[in-house]
Amino acid sequence: MYMLFYFFIASTFISIYDFTDTVMLGWLGNDAQVGYYTTGMKLIRLALSVVIVINTILFPRFSWIEAEQKSGESLQLMSRSLNFIFTIAVPAMALFILLAPELTEVFAGKAFEPSVAVIRWLSPLPLLITLSNLFLMYHLARFSKARWIWWMVLLALILNLSVNYLLIPHLNEQGAAIASLSTEIFIMLVFFFALKIRMEWVPFYQALAGSVLFIPIILLIRSFEGSALITLICSLCGTALCYALLLWLMKNITMKAVLDYLRP
Repeated sequence: MYMLFYFFIASTFISIYDFTDTVMLGWLGNDAQVGYYTTGMKLIRLALSVVIVINTILFPRFSWIEAEQKSGESLQLMSRSLNFIFTIAVPAMALFILLAPELTEVFAGKAFEPSVAVIRWLSPLPLLITLSNLFLMYHLARFSKARWIWWMVLLALILNLSVNYLLIPHLNEQGAAIASLSTEIFIMLVFFFALKIRMEWVPFYQALAGSVLFIPIILLIRSFEGSALITLICSLCGTALCYALLLWLMKNITMKAVLDYLRP
């Protein structure tokens, strides 16, 4: 009961500062800037909704493991979860950075070109938010009560408001994006250091190495000067195939699990 209550409180605070960017941008900026920002955020949220599903699945599992006092299994589950998050969220971040112009033109039109910079600033959000939520659930499952989380989220709200107030008058929609990014970095780092999370960095490096390959692939496809839609589709297909192949060659755990599941 306490665990759900604290999770509710933390989620409520997070949802509050989640909307402060748009509100303050409308107050300190104009409607056009709000449109550029919300367009970029909506595209980022599409990727986040896919990755964050893992947290919904893991919460009951973490709770059961800790109730049975199987701390070893809890650490193993955390390790597998981090592997999955890195494998999915790191390439997603790279694709948002590299394909921001095509994504904006296809889903919003050329008039929303300023959203390209917003998308690039917000591209780490799926990774940061998913990690923060995973760390939050892991902590609540182990300790149930966590009053310090209230203060942490309150500080994050103050940070978000302050950065928005300072940057929006000068950087417009990009200022709001930087405020959102800095807030999520703050929350993730607080959880990481407060909980003393031990992370295996090999999956992260594997995902990062695979994402670096996206650069020549996308540049090559762009050199044919096709439409934004064709470039986007070909880039997504080409990068996905190369990424999967590289992870298979590096014997990535998540890729191995997927292949074992698909194998008849």
